Amino acid sequence: MGIDYPQMAYGTALGFASVGSNGGHNGTSASALLNQREVVSDFAWRSVQQATLVAKAVVKQYYDREAFKSYHIGCATGARQGLRVAQADPELFDGIVVGAPAVNLGNTVMWYGAVLEGLFHGNASYLTKENWDLVHEELLSQCDDLDGVTDGIIEDSRRCQFESLPLNCWIVDRENCLTTSQAFAVDRIFSPLEFGVNYSYPGAAYGSEVGLADALLKSEPLLTLLEEWYHYVSPGNLSWQPSDYDTNDAIRSLTEAPDELRPLNADLKAFRARGGKILHWHGSSDPLISILNSDHYYDSVVNTTGDEDASTIDDFYRYFRLSGTGHCDGRGPGADYVGQDDRGQPDKMKPEENVLLALAGWVEHGEAPEMLRGVKWVDDDPDKGVELARRHCRYPYANRYQGSGDGKDEDGWVCEEL
Repeated sequence: MGIDYPQMAYGTALGFASVGSNGGHNGTSASALLNQREVVSDFAWRSVQQATLVAKAVVKQYYDREAFKSYHIGCATGARQGLRVAQADPELFDGIVVGAPAVNLGNTVMWYGAVLEGLFHGNASYLTKENWDLVHEELLSQCDDLDGVTDGIIEDSRRCQFESLPLNCWIVDRENCLTTSQAFAVDRIFSPLEFGVNYSYPGAAYGSEVGLADALLKSEPLLTLLEEWYHYVSPGNLSWQPSDYDTNDAIRSLTEAPDELRPLNADLKAFRARGGKILHWHGSSDPLISILNSDHYYDSVVNTTGDEDASTIDDFYRYFRLSGTGHCDGRGPGADYVGQDDRGQPDKMKPEENVLLALAGWVEHGEAPEMLRGVKWVDDDPDKGVELARRHCRYPYANRYQGSGDGKDEDGWVCEEL
């Protein structure tokens, strides 16, 4: 993992005393986890807890007073750690920013294997960049305007019911059209994948295909994650190679995984009871951790901690889907910056534009966020000014355009419940 010094500096720029940790190992490899269950616990959550306890002691010594409030901000693994700490030590944090959490870490890694090895490796179903470009074009053709405007962004993938037949060479004569096996692969990638009875992955979300194609075509980082899991996490087989992947192997690996790295449960009752708040966001174009994971986790919290109605957890848990936003730092076609890191000018941002400030306003002043305002800069460069701004709705609501322009007038968007 390594210590994220820029993120620590970001916190201090907003006036917080900040601390970070390396999760119990240096982050270059998962080898420290091999047969070391205590290190696994450190990685899963305990390193965050212990670093925070030390930080609180330092704050008390320096300022001669207890910390006023305590917050955690993280994305992917860091977000997963925050949720796990909320369960293991609900008194530690007053509020937690959860970005694209890896709630199903092992299942996600197994999905990489299923796609890369099961569908693509040396296979007739392999898709080239040109094939993926056509998939993206067809997805926009079928689903872009379902939100009220054609703007190159699938605002909410839940509206999209994609049909791959128009891509099949048997049906149409199009350049870079797909063979039947390639079309089947596309359908599989966007469909839930079951690993036996107890483990599953929801599949990729419509709108993530551009980043997903890039990740799959430049597959070495994903294959490295797959290898590291099998080598050092479960089952600890140092001779395992990606070409050994099969479904039965994946089920065994998930079954034997350490308890701390199994899919997170959704019981947050203790954290809620002590007054904690959670602000959860996820990019709809995230190619590495499907936003459908966050949808499912939020719904599970509603059913486990609430009363099977989203409104019953609004007092402590709010979730925002960020349209056209990629993994963690954004880099998608949408308004992808909401203050999740140190890009931009965080000291000049308003709470509704900054996830950490929005969380603090909720905890300290009872100002529960109804939306998150995201911006996209020209060429993703803050110095070049804002290209697009959009107010992202809290789940389960979704944006619909009711303006009369090209969708760039943010006042033309209205949240509606699907």
